[in-house]
Amino acid sequence: MDSTKGAIKIDQDQTAKILIVDDVPGNILVLAEILYAKYEILIATNGVEALEITAIEQPDLILLDIIMPGMDGYEVCSKIKEEPTSRDIPIIFVTAKNAPWDESKGLEIGAVDFLSKPIRPQIVKARVKTHLELKRQKDELKNSAQRLEQMVFDRTMELQATIKLLSNEVEERRLAEETAVRNARLASLGTLAAGVAHEINSPNNAIGFAVATLTRLWHGFAPHINEYRQQNGDMDICGISMEEAIETISTLVLEVGNNSKRIAAIVTNLKQMTKGDMENLEQKVDINRALTSAVGILDNIIKKHTDHFKMDLKDNLQPVKGNVQQLEQVFINIIQNGLESLPNRDKSVSISTKIDNSKDRPNIVVIVHDEGVGIKNSSMDMITKPFYTTKGDDGGTGLGLSISKTILNNHQGEMNFQSLPGSGTKVIIRLPIEKLVGGSML
Repeated sequence: MDSTKGAIKIDQDQTAKILIVDDVPGNILVLAEILYAKYEILIATNGVEALEITAIEQPDLILLDIIMPGMDGYEVCSKIKEEPTSRDIPIIFVTAKNAPWDESKGLEIGAVDFLSKPIRPQIVKARVKTHLELKRQKDELKNSAQRLEQMVFDRTMELQATIKLLSNEVEERRLAEETAVRNARLASLGTLAAGVAHEINSPNNAIGFAVATLTRLWHGFAPHINEYRQQNGDMDICGISMEEAIETISTLVLEVGNNSKRIAAIVTNLKQMTKGDMENLEQKVDINRALTSAVGILDNIIKKHTDHFKMDLKDNLQPVKGNVQQLEQVFINIIQNGLESLPNRDKSVSISTKIDNSKDRPNIVVIVHDEGVGIKNSSMDMITKPFYTTKGDDGGTGLGLSISKTILNNHQGEMNFQSLPGSGTKVIIRLPIEKLVGGSML
């Protein structure tokens, strides 16, 4: 150990740094001996030193005593959480104070956990490992999200510049050139969409790897938490019981993993569509199952926007020929548009399916009806054009309905809209049913 004024730094060839703050040297040595073999240890003997070391070293985790002369642990924690550069550092209180209100107060000001004195080495090691791993996963997801956000912003700027340029060209050209200009725009869109899809893959792969690692660690660690809870009784973690925390973390890990896989599938389909790829359209698609899957993916969005979501799916529908993932993406786009158009939670979105035999061959009809704000007549002819959006600054890209129309065209289907401003919108999708001969589609 090398002594420095106000702090002791124990150097190890490790990336994780832990700051131990306690005014009793014996307590510091006990914790340092437990953690020294695996982590780089920083030490402070009072609150002022703790704040100075935190600002300079940016530790990955802080073990903080509550009862200290001058500035107590609560005040130190509050000041650390006030600073943008240190507010995300997990803080575990290590204290002899064990009254419920002590723990509640600590959690309210930002602590992630409590360790009671006298400490038990295995508990200390387990808690430190858990919160370091959670912080690492959180940092990776945050960094991936920031990179993705920056890429989306950069691409959006490029798209806006491209749109402005193309719009100026269209205005200057003669009527006879409109078709050629539109084809050029769609070709540019294809190239740009393929590029965006490629760029999304990298952060999504990082998210997928992080989730896989977190899932493996969590599945290994959760039984130990349950065992501890059964032996020692339940306790609160961040304001909820340990049992609820275990269930919540398991659900969140699963949701992140499933949505990462969904992003990968969407990217694959986007690449195929931008190349005009007509392959992989020979699957037998159960439309009711595809709709149910889309609704499952949108479950959180549905709960956010409405208390009245309805499904009325006709039984025993024949399958259609196509690509199940692409059709699921169409349904996701249409349903999400309907949900986001609702002015309040009292308004509804309903989905129904039926058979239509009125045309040359039977069709499955999917109807998505929302009680939203509706579509203006002036916008009706434009809503499936690339880049056109009525969402303004609310995040619309103007690509969802355009991509959906392309997918349906490739499936020999069609999409129509019935809407009045203020009275909601009905989207009607028709997909042809293929005849079955000897169990095979024609």
